[in-house]
Order: sequence, then structure tokens, then C-alpha cells
Amino acid sequence: MDPLSGPRPGTPRRFVAAPPASCAPPPTVSLSPEPYRWVRMPARAPGHGGGWSRPRNGYGTAALITGALGVLLGVTLVFGVLFGTLAILLGALGRARSARGEATNGRTALAGALLGCAALLLSALTAAVLASGGPAPGGGGGGGGEHRQQSGTTDVFEVAPRAPRTPVAAHVGDA
Repeated sequence: MDPLSGPRPGTPRRFVAAPPASCAPPPTVSLSPEPYRWVRMPARAPGHGGGWSRPRNGYGTAALITGALGVLLGVTLVFGVLFGTLAILLGALGRARSARGEATNGRTALAGALLGCAALLLSALTAAVLASGGPAPGGGGGGGGEHRQQSGTTDVFEVAPRAPRTPVAAHVGDA
């Protein structure tokens, strides 16, 4: 009998059971404005089928947070480099999870990695400014080379002489 042609007339009907409930995604219940999306997880070991699971978005979210902190603290050199490097690492791990289908925030992980790159660039720019002698006094821009103070010189300020004051008692007897 051809399975596509269907049962012949007069033969008893056979009912096929519905697929088990474990194959269907669980119902979504969320208090957040965006409904929660479930992802199909790949099989972990041979003979073990994949199942429905919550997405693992921790790396992407952590990359975004550390990248933003790195940009904000990029002028401190140490924290800019630390948070920037951490954001790039977590962003790469988050993108890899997203590519495997285990996470749903691949763009968030990419944004965190890009913010980490910006934090590293800001830290490098800060290091270059500090290595060149810092900004010029008075906010004139440029390096600090043209405004160096020579050793052994001092600035002298002269104060105009004051007029002599007369005592108050001298004026009381005059009137």
C-alpha cells in the first residue's frame, strides 16, 4: 500500500497519536513588554536529543555592560583597558553562542565588543596625551612642549604701594 494514497475504502482507520508534549515549546509567560523567545538547543551528546531551553544571553549582556563601563572609564587607563578587553572577550563568546543558536542577542554582543574596542582606543589616546606631556596650560591645545618652565626662574609679582592710613582717633578731635 502506498502511504501517500491513504487507506483503501472499507479498511479500518488507524489513529496516530499526537507528538509528546515535550517536543512542543513550553507556553510563554512573561511580565516583560517583549514576549520571551525560546530557542531549540542542539544535542549535547550522541543519543540525547536537543530540547527547548531558555536562551543563554549572559555573555552578550555582560559584553554590553562592560563595554559601556570601559568607554565611561576609558580616561583612567587601567579600567579602560580592563573593561575594554573584557568586553571584547565576552562579545566574542556571546556572538559564538548566538551563531550556535544558544543565544538570541548576537547584536547586543556585537555592540558590547565594539564598545570594548572604543574603550581601548580611548585608553590609548589618553596614554598618548599623557606621554606627550599632557595638555597645554590654559587649554590652548597641542602638546605641553612650548610652555615648559625653565628651571631656576620664578615669577615675581609686584604689589602697588598702599596709601598710609590715618588713625581714627586723629579725626575725632578735629571736628
